[in-house]
Amino acid sequence: MAIAPRNSRRILFRTGGVLLVFGFAPLAIYCTLAAITGDPGYSDNPVGLGLLTVVLGWPGLLLLLIGFCLGRQRADGAS
Repeated sequence: MAIAPRNSRRILFRTGGVLLVFGFAPLAIYCTLAAITGDPGYSDNPVGLGLLTVVLGWPGLLLLLIGFCLGRQRADGAS
């Protein structure tokens, strides 16, 4: 059973958006808090959050780009 192109595009957008948020948000929040507070307790090298960004954030961005490049299907069936 195949997924309709419209639904597959929607799935790619939603999955990519969720992965993008969960990938980049923790690192962005960490860097923002470190810059605002100036607390020396914050490490200058958050390796774990960087790895989380690589593992989740970049594939999420890739899924968003693939979903965007699939294009919209017109109602009359022409591409």
